[in-house]
Amino acid sequence: MKDKASKKRDYLLLAIVVLTLFIALFSAVLLFNVKDIQKQQREELQQEIARLEQEENPVVTIGGEEKETEEAISEEVPEASQIETETYTCIARREARCYQYPDTASAVLAKIKNGDKIEVGGEEENRFYLCVLDDGTVAYVERKYLNKDGAYAHVPGAVDLREFLPNAEFELLFASPDNITGHAMYPAIPLLEENTAYMLLEAAQIFERDGYAIKIYDAYRPKSAQFELYDIVQDNRFIANPYNGNSWHQFGRAVDMSLINMRTGEELEMPTPMHTFDVSASRFNSRTWTEAAKANVDYMTSVMTSVGFGTLSTEWWHFENTGTGGYLDPNMDLTDPAYLG
Repeated sequence: MKDKASKKRDYLLLAIVVLTLFIALFSAVLLFNVKDIQKQQREELQQEIARLEQEENPVVTIGGEEKETEEAISEEVPEASQIETETYTCIARREARCYQYPDTASAVLAKIKNGDKIEVGGEEENRFYLCVLDDGTVAYVERKYLNKDGAYAHVPGAVDLREFLPNAEFELLFASPDNITGHAMYPAIPLLEENTAYMLLEAAQIFERDGYAIKIYDAYRPKSAQFELYDIVQDNRFIANPYNGNSWHQFGRAVDMSLINMRTGEELEMPTPMHTFDVSASRFNSRTWTEAAKANVDYMTSVMTSVGFGTLSTEWWHFENTGTGGYLDPNMDLTDPAYLG
């Protein structure tokens, strides 16, 4: 008779044999399934290739939108004679590219140098304008590289923010009728003293990392405009008295601004409309603001002060550089062609 130890060895060997057979069977099934999946994937890929080869109208993507054919896209591009155009100036640092379609991945048909004039048309809210090239070809150029009011301003010690902050938006209210005077007081040229502009650039880079772009409502403000504003408001809390000196705007060291959500294109909720010259815009009155408006002002302020700007207690939108830097001439006439080039 086998002793107990021998029986245990037999049982153990039997268990090992059974386990080995089970593993071998499982591996065979798994290998079969993998090969079957691979075969199925190859068949699907071959079917897709065959479909695309036979398809007369393959789908392509232009400007983030799927289009059925290049021919269909071409039909959407109007003839040059159908476009109502205006003359714009290229303000790209070197050159702007004109694309075949409203997509920077499409073919480049031409390049426009800084300062060149070009005829363009289209809606202002669109990213691209239609442009008519010298040979009559219609192309697309990014709106941010064009300026209706002429080339960048060139002022010693100053920076034209349109060139310096390509992702910023500009709505210079005092250069339009949309202000308390009812008329434009100076050209729409957003200037800042150079050191102040670099501070603003640093803030803009922080905002952009967080998904926001700066919207500029005012920067350098000639003293002639300050006189006109003060004579209407007559309240030194909101408009600095030009009869007693200059504000930081006159030196090109202050900016009135808000923020744009870069994903939606919408301006963030703020406490009041821009340039509301009463106590509702005061930081001391923040208890009356909505939670969202207060949070947005607090965020904007935290970034601006982190790069060196100071605030004005009576205006949530105002930031100023009271530190190092130069001083622009308070009495510049920005209509002088000498400032443009």
